[in-house]
Amino acid sequence: MEQKNEVTKESVIVFPEPVYSPSIISGIEFLYFEEPLIFLNPPTVVSKNSFDLVSYIQNEAPAWTHIFDNIFNSFLSLHSGCKHTSEILEPLKNRYINVFLSYAGNQAALKKARNTISSLSISNNDIINSIQFELAAAELTTRHILLEEFLERGESLRQTYKYCNEIFTSLSYENLLVESYYLRFVFLNFFDSSKILLSNPRILNFISSHKNQTSPKPHELTDIAAWELFRQILSGYIQKVDNKTVELICELLSNNIEEITSLKSKCVNISTSFPDFSNQSDLISHVEYVIKNQIRPEIESMFGLDKKLLKDFLTNIFSDMKFWASYISLIYGISAGNKIFTSVSAIGATSIVSASLYKSLSSIANQKSSNEYRLLYSIKQKDK
Repeated sequence: MEQKNEVTKESVIVFPEPVYSPSIISGIEFLYFEEPLIFLNPPTVVSKNSFDLVSYIQNEAPAWTHIFDNIFNSFLSLHSGCKHTSEILEPLKNRYINVFLSYAGNQAALKKARNTISSLSISNNDIINSIQFELAAAELTTRHILLEEFLERGESLRQTYKYCNEIFTSLSYENLLVESYYLRFVFLNFFDSSKILLSNPRILNFISSHKNQTSPKPHELTDIAAWELFRQILSGYIQKVDNKTVELICELLSNNIEEITSLKSKCVNISTSFPDFSNQSDLISHVEYVIKNQIRPEIESMFGLDKKLLKDFLTNIFSDMKFWASYISLIYGISAGNKIFTSVSAIGATSIVSASLYKSLSSIANQKSSNEYRLLYSIKQKDK
């Protein structure tokens, strides 16, 4: 299935982490979303001379050397992981686009990030636990120190070292990482796309702490519910991204596009046609009956299962009752016209977030968002 290698309004952005590990994505995204996924590249240093700061710090041997070495090595690990993952995904290269980001990472940007974070009703400990360390380390070392501050100081190793000594001796190391992690949130204003695949469910605690939230339209929530259902159905066969899984995905895209389209359509229909049951267990039983009867042809054709394997496949779909309880809660929310789902209990990490949050985050770069809200889809079905 040939795809146009360009960013469109329908493109789906994997956010906020770069795809530095196959575990960042499930693989099922390539089947559900028709447009190529947008992968965000890690921060990159444009001046080779700035890397000399690493040896300069080692020679000076300040008390914080181990801190800098730790975050710098994490940056190197992030880049190495991105390269390794891209090699695995090479056969699917027409199904995703790598995007380099350009946004402020200087002291002013960090200060604005600090002000935005401090204005939210969430504990400092929860904020620290929400970040992904490797990306935060890359943003702090690469974008902030080795790029922005190095250039700001005329590429002077001595002056940049003095700046590092100042921040690592006077500021909280953890808070620096948090502020650096949220720098890239401003990029959301640079794309027209309103769909985001959330690679780090922990940031929902950060997102949901924002006071101003809007009521999403029912069809937006339905799209998320359909994605969650589609993912749950196929997760039995597509559990992790490796060379074998990539080969299977390529085969499905080449030979079973009609079945994939039909399965997606049925997931949407199922997510919008639940009758009103008085208790959750009856509704789950009804959902199980409907799904097992409706998706049988597509699954049988896509995976070539015999009667016994097909029965086992369909049975396993409903082995995770925690998922189905959350899914039913989401469906009830859609039918009841509930406001935004921000609790982690709603399908783990499924949510719609109002633009007011992104405007707040985007104040880091003093940008404005034109979207009323954005869709956040969770990628991971279960915590590892």
